[in-house]
Amino acid sequence: MNTNWFRKPSRADAVDRRRPGAAAAEKVAPQTAGTESKVSNEPPADVPVADLLEALLLLCVLYNRPATRSELTAGLPLEDGRLTLELFPRAAARADLRVYVRRGKLSAIKPQHLPALAILSDGTAVALIDREGQQCQIIHPEHTNDEELVPLSSLEAQHTGVVIFAAPLARSDDRAGTYAADPASHWFWSEIAGSKWDFVEVGFAAALANILAVFVSLFAMQVYDRVVPNLAFATLWVLAIGVMMAIAIEAVVRMVRANLMNTVGKRMDRRLSSRIFEQVLGMRLQSQPTTVGAFSSQVRELDAVREFFTSTTVGTLSDLPFVFLFLTIIWLIGGPVVWVLVAAIPLIVLPGLVAQWPLSRMSRQQLRQGAVRNGVLIEALSSAETVKALQGEGRFQQLLEEYTVYVSRNSMQMHRLSSMLRYLAMAVQQGTYVMIIVVGVYQIAAGNMTTGAMLATGILSRRALGPLTQLSGIFSRWQQMRAALKGLDAIMRSPIDRPAGRRFVHRPRLKGEYGIEELSFRYDEAGGPIAQIPSLSFAAGSATALLGANGSSKSTLLKLLAGLYQPSEGRILLDGTEMRQIDPRDLRKAIAYLPQDVKLFYGTVRDNLMIGLEGREDEELLEALKFAGAESLVRDHPLGLDRKLGEGGAGMSGGQRQSMGLARLWLRDPRVVLLDEPTASMDHVLEMRIIENLRAWLPGRTSVIATHRQPVLSLVDHAVVMKNGCPAAVGPVEGILAALSPKSDTTRRA
Repeated sequence: MNTNWFRKPSRADAVDRRRPGAAAAEKVAPQTAGTESKVSNEPPADVPVADLLEALLLLCVLYNRPATRSELTAGLPLEDGRLTLELFPRAAARADLRVYVRRGKLSAIKPQHLPALAILSDGTAVALIDREGQQCQIIHPEHTNDEELVPLSSLEAQHTGVVIFAAPLARSDDRAGTYAADPASHWFWSEIAGSKWDFVEVGFAAALANILAVFVSLFAMQVYDRVVPNLAFATLWVLAIGVMMAIAIEAVVRMVRANLMNTVGKRMDRRLSSRIFEQVLGMRLQSQPTTVGAFSSQVRELDAVREFFTSTTVGTLSDLPFVFLFLTIIWLIGGPVVWVLVAAIPLIVLPGLVAQWPLSRMSRQQLRQGAVRNGVLIEALSSAETVKALQGEGRFQQLLEEYTVYVSRNSMQMHRLSSMLRYLAMAVQQGTYVMIIVVGVYQIAAGNMTTGAMLATGILSRRALGPLTQLSGIFSRWQQMRAALKGLDAIMRSPIDRPAGRRFVHRPRLKGEYGIEELSFRYDEAGGPIAQIPSLSFAAGSATALLGANGSSKSTLLKLLAGLYQPSEGRILLDGTEMRQIDPRDLRKAIAYLPQDVKLFYGTVRDNLMIGLEGREDEELLEALKFAGAESLVRDHPLGLDRKLGEGGAGMSGGQRQSMGLARLWLRDPRVVLLDEPTASMDHVLEMRIIENLRAWLPGRTSVIATHRQPVLSLVDHAVVMKNGCPAAVGPVEGILAALSPKSDTTRRA
C-alpha cells in the first residue's frame, strides 16, 4: 500500500481563522494516497458524527493548547448543542489549531503526524496517539486519563475513513506590533489567499482559451492565402473542422472557468458572511452604530466586495496578460501593424486611470447616501404604528425621496462617466481596426504582407483590445469594492466581547457578590458621563431595589451589572473578580437580565423560549409560561407552543411581552437576576401574581430590581436611590421609603 499520506496543503485543506500575527504551522498537512484519497474542507455527508467538543478539548490538551468549552463554542451555530464536523475547524482555530479533514486508512498514517482524531462508525471520535506495527494507542475523549492499546485491524473495522489532523499555530504575541505582519491574517485577503489555487486554475483556463482563440485568425489567414487561390476544398474542410473543434473547446473551457468562479463565490460568500455576522454579534454594544438600517446596509456591501472577485471581472482580468500574446502574434504576422495597437492602448487605459479620482469620490458618496436611505426606511417600517399615530408619513416620505434623489443622481453620474469611458474605448477599438486595414493595404502594396495576414491581424486586434475596453467597468467596480471594503474593515476592527488571543477567567459557579469601585460610564466618548458611582456593593443572595426619577441611570446600572456594557473608568467586581476578566459565556449563564422593552423574534413561542438553551422539554416550557402568567398564550391557541409570533412581538401587548421575558428568565435558572421595571406594563392582578411567584423563586439568588411600583418593593430588603447617575441613598428599604415619603413622585402606589 502506498503510505505517502502527506503533501503540501492545497487551497481547500483547512479553514484557517488565524489570529493576527500567528505564523503558519510547520506541521505539513496530511493527505491520503491512492484511489481512497479525498481532500476537502467540507464534512463528508455520509458520515454520522456525534458531538465532537470533548474530542476537540482532548486534542487541545495533546497539542498544549488548553481551552474551555466556552472559548471553543461561544457564538458558533451549534446543531442541537453539538459541535459538528463542519464547525470543528472554526472551533479549533480559537485554540490556535489548524485542522485538516482527510479520508483514508489508519494504516497509512505516519507516526510523526500524530496525535489525530479518528471518526468511528457510531459517530464518536477517538484520539490516535501512536501506532507501532499492528497496535494503536488511543484515548477516548470521555476517559482522558486512560490510554488504551488496541489492534489496528479492530480499530480499522470501526473506522469510517475520516481522520482529523491538527497543526498548532504560533501563539499570538503583540511584542512585535505590526512589524512584518502577515497580510494573510486580514479577514478578507486571507480568504482570497485561501482560494489562490482556484484563481491559478482560472488563469490556466484563460491561457488555454486565449491560445485557442488564435486559431480563428490563423484559419482566416490560411483560407485567404492558400485555399482561395488554389480552390483547395479538401484543405478547407480540414482547417474548418480543426478550427470548429478549437472553438468548441474554447467554449467548454470558458464555461468551466465560469463554473469554477461560481463555486469560489459560493464558498467565499458562506465563509465571509459567517465571519462578518459572527463579528457583528460579538461586537461590544458601545461599538455598535445607533442606526440599525445604515449598519445593515454597510454589512450588505459584502456582496459588492465578493462580486468583484467572483464575477466576470476576474475573467476579464485573467484575459489581460494575453494582450501581449496577441500583440506578439500580430507582430509576427503583420510586422509594423502592431504599432497601431501599441498606440491605441494608452488611449483606452489612460482615461480610465484619470477617472479613478471622481469614481472614488462618487463611490463613497453612493455608499454613504445609500446607507442613510436604508436607515430611514428601516426606522419607518419598525415604527409604523408611531408614524401613523403622529401623522408622520409625510416626513418620512420626504426624507426617503430626498435621499433617493441623492442616490439616483450620484448613480447616474457614475453611470455616465463609466459609459463615456466604455464608448471611448469602443470608438478607439473600431478606429484601430480601420487603421490596421489602412496600414495593412500599404504593407500589401509593398509586398510585406498578404491579404490573409491583414484579415488575421484585424481579428486578433479585436481579441487584443477586447479586455481593455472592459477596463472602464472594472475601474468603476474597483472603486465601489474599495469603498465597501473600507467600511467592512471598520466593522471587523471594532472591539468585540471575546478578542482573539484573550484567555478569560473561567468562573462556572458564580455566586453573585458585586462590588463597584470608582465607576464612570458614558455611551458616547465625546459626551459626559451618564453614571458615576464611587462605591457600591451587593451581597450574594441579597435583594435590592433601584429607585429614582426617570433618567437617573437605573437601567444603565443594570446593564453594567449584566456585563452588557463595560465601565469607561473604574471597575465592577463579581465574586472578587473584575467582570472584564470573566468569560462572557460564564457571565451570560449566571446573570439573567430583563430589559424594560422585551424583544421577541419571529418564530414560534417555543423558539422564543428556547433561544440560547438546549434540551428543555415542553413541560418545562409550559411551567415557565405558568410562572410568568403567560400560559394563556398557548392554552387558548390551537397551535399551542407552535403559535407564531411576529417580529418584535407584533400583535402582543407590553404585558404579554414582559411575561415572555420572565418565562425566558425562569428557564435559565440564573444566580443573578436583574429586572428593569418587570411589571410596568401589567395589570394589577397579573402584577400581584408575578410578585408572589418571584417571592418564592428569588431567595438564594442575587436580585437587583429597578422599579417605580410600590408592590414590587415587597420583594427586596435594601434599596439604592439613584440621582443624576449617582447613588444618593443606600440602606434598608424601610428606611429609604421613610426618607422618601415626602417625595411621592419617586415611588408611587399602583
